Amino acid sequence: MTEIVKSLGPGVEKDGPLGPWNPNESPANNRLLVADDDRELLDRIQALTDAMAEGAALPRSEMEPTVTDGYARALELDAECLRIEARIDALTQDSVEGLSVPRGEMTALHRRLQEASAQSAELRAMLAPLRKIVSRAAA
Repeated sequence: MTEIVKSLGPGVEKDGPLGPWNPNESPANNRLLVADDDRELLDRIQALTDAMAEGAALPRSEMEPTVTDGYARALELDAECLRIEARIDALTQDSVEGLSVPRGEMTALHRRLQEASAQSAELRAMLAPLRKIVSRAAA
């Protein structure tokens, strides 16, 4: 029975979704991928906005996926802000209790909170005119 159990599962060489984990390697920088995804989304939104400004009557089926993706990204940014605020609260509480707070973490968190908040606001402002058109078309 023990031999069967040992043979189940991915094995030692595949201990993570992308293969073996190496504690000596730095983690992948996922922010670069997110930035590219955001750029592609912003380009799609801008293309629709430009087409509307030129008087093009775009079908709802063309606009709705982009508006949906845009608001989904805005909600992701809002969730990130909530997580950052919770971390700031935890660090503040640690500091009040006299515990050590990692150097520079509070500053980095405040900076990222401002960035994410600004990105969400900018994205929502870009989406507002498109949302109105999609809503009118749905009525």
